[in-house]
Amino acid sequence: STLFPYTTLFRSHRLEDYFRTNFYVDTAAGNPGALRLAIETYGIERVVFATDYPFYPMRSVRGWVEDSVGPQAARRIYDNRIPGLRLPAPAPRA
Repeated sequence: STLFPYTTLFRSHRLEDYFRTNFYVDTAAGNPGALRLAIETYGIERVVFATDYPFYPMRSVRGWVEDSVGPQAARRIYDNRIPGLRLPAPAPRA
């Protein structure tokens, strides 16, 4: 269409494919169901931790994430980095 020339770009993939390749989400929602849905929708490799630090206390948020998805999934989330951002690794949970 000449009115919206870029719309043909979106016809080759499902909308979910764009979310899984172009978006990152943070654990900051504070809702276990929302975190699990984010993992299901975007993939665990696209869920990042503490992009809003130091807004919330690190210890309590880490505990919430681990309680919500388990320690192995939480570790994967903690290790995720957004390409191009030079963020340090989060401090270990005390």
